[in-house]
Amino acid sequence: MSAAADHRELSFWHDSLPGALEARPALQGETRCDVVIVGAGYTGLWTAWYLKLLEPALAVTLVEAETAGFGASGRNGGWCSAWLSGIEHWLDDPAQREGAIRLQRLMFQTVGDVGAVAAGQALDCHYERSGALQVAVNPAQVERLDQELRYVRALGFDDADYRWLDRQEIAETLGVAGALAAIHLPHCAAIHPARLARGLAERLERIGVAIHEQSPVLEWGPGMARTARGRVLADSVVLATEGYGATLAGLERRLIPVHSMMVATEPLPDELLEQLHFGRRYCFGNLDRIVTYGQRTADQRITFGCRGRYFYGSRTRRRFDDADPEFALVRSTLLRFFPALRDVRFTHAWGGALGVSRSLRPAVCFDARRRLGWAGGYFGNGVAAAHLAGQTLADLVLGRDSERLHTPWVNPPGAGRAWEPEPLRWLGFRAARALMERADRAEYDGRSAARLQKLIDGLLG
Repeated sequence: MSAAADHRELSFWHDSLPGALEARPALQGETRCDVVIVGAGYTGLWTAWYLKLLEPALAVTLVEAETAGFGASGRNGGWCSAWLSGIEHWLDDPAQREGAIRLQRLMFQTVGDVGAVAAGQALDCHYERSGALQVAVNPAQVERLDQELRYVRALGFDDADYRWLDRQEIAETLGVAGALAAIHLPHCAAIHPARLARGLAERLERIGVAIHEQSPVLEWGPGMARTARGRVLADSVVLATEGYGATLAGLERRLIPVHSMMVATEPLPDELLEQLHFGRRYCFGNLDRIVTYGQRTADQRITFGCRGRYFYGSRTRRRFDDADPEFALVRSTLLRFFPALRDVRFTHAWGGALGVSRSLRPAVCFDARRRLGWAGGYFGNGVAAAHLAGQTLADLVLGRDSERLHTPWVNPPGAGRAWEPEPLRWLGFRAARALMERADRAEYDGRSAARLQKLIDGLLG
């Protein structure tokens, strides 16, 4: 099998990419530049983009172990969403609340900024800003949804940011079975994630960024990144490997890779989409603790994901067998949302690794003395967050002050705290997932999950 054919099998998104998928030449020999970025996912691509936008003469090199958009950036659910995992930790802290609210408003803005770059660069990533629907399907979820709305209202956010839909309104907006209420988040766009990643890489090459694919980094440090066949010497080094960084020395326990599982249907006929009230490309999910997320694609499929798998020793999987029982669970979960899809054919099934930090919060870090930076830990909400992280890393590398730097995810205390050694983290993840599944089942059965939730919170710290 050719490398291009192999990459098309990574996900529906890769399979539906236009043009060739041949890898760019690997790094050979020694080269020098101003900034070397390890990893050509969204974080690395956006960091390079804003470095060149701010200082066009800057020499920037991207080094990627596979191909641009190979990992989570090319395989995710396609939600360019303003939600930032873990931000409630800072919002709950009076000392950091002002900066956290600023960070949330920057996240609102970044969703539009991604669309503006895509439009300005004629980058056809199927961007459509219809928003996201967070749907409650049992009374306990309605209660939690109401608490969430009260929480954001108390922080000063209004209907322009979070809008309540009652039972009738959600039924008229999207035909989710059993929907009792929902919150509409307008700061969210549905995208084709691999088109965005690959398109960004192409635009970067046009403005002079050197991209070397099939070049896994074996050694890194201040001023240097080395691969099997070459070495880059640079004034600044940025690590942008997210959930795929565990193979790099020194990063084994900074972010662990958790695999989320996705499926895609065949293109759906207009009459079925009408029946489901799927006239707009809403992103959608419910309040299950085992996170659910879906969207309607530009070619009228539904892509949907949930679950979460951690493999012992922070191993990552390149691909999964279509017969993996996890995919049957994902498909059955989607059918709970839309029973009318029961006779629809599923054409694709795939998984990909996202990065999770021990604090369960993302971070953007830069050591100005050693000229080393990194960002990640988006916990599955990285499409928009990586864009803001890339802007922020560019400011940090160039020594530019901006409102982005005065937010709590920049160089936070304890960033990079290591996960527990094995087998503790494997056992802990399995226990947390089992408790989450039990808590979700309890709520569907009309029972309280409060005690189980306390156990989950205690386990995750």
